[in-house]
Amino acid sequence: MAPDAWIRLTRWVRFYSCALLFFVTSTLVGAHLYPATGQSWTTCKAGGVGPVSPWCIAVVHLYEGPLVLLAAYTAYVGLARFAPARVPAYTCLVAFQLVTLFGFATYETPALLHALSSGTPTREIAMQGFAVVGMIGGTFLGFYTVFGRLLPAVFARAEGARVG
Repeated sequence: MAPDAWIRLTRWVRFYSCALLFFVTSTLVGAHLYPATGQSWTTCKAGGVGPVSPWCIAVVHLYEGPLVLLAAYTAYVGLARFAPARVPAYTCLVAFQLVTLFGFATYETPALLHALSSGTPTREIAMQGFAVVGMIGGTFLGFYTVFGRLLPAVFARAEGARVG
């Protein structure tokens, strides 16, 4: 890989990593700011009313926590540890993160559709909508990152081209 191609790849990886960090941070802040103001998500209320179920909150965090950590770790590796020798491993990491992000989007999309049809408060629908759009957008961005940027670099290296 020519030096200018390596520079373009590195810039793209940094852009992708910053986009991941922005999405993870804004979604986390948005999701936790709402309860911090004394309001609760109707998702964890029986029928959207009544007390919040602590078991529901635990399940949501056990399900979403590892996915958020994976996205944050992928961004960290892209920003702080990306190097020519790590392109194949980073490609696998981004591909795995891409699959989990798409899976996460398939979990959140029905929740958004249910919220739209059940009289959920507008602020919750807006937050869920932001999350779903971000996940789907991140899926497309990740798909391009893997197949349009990283895999060509891996193949060029496998063919004996000099990387970096």
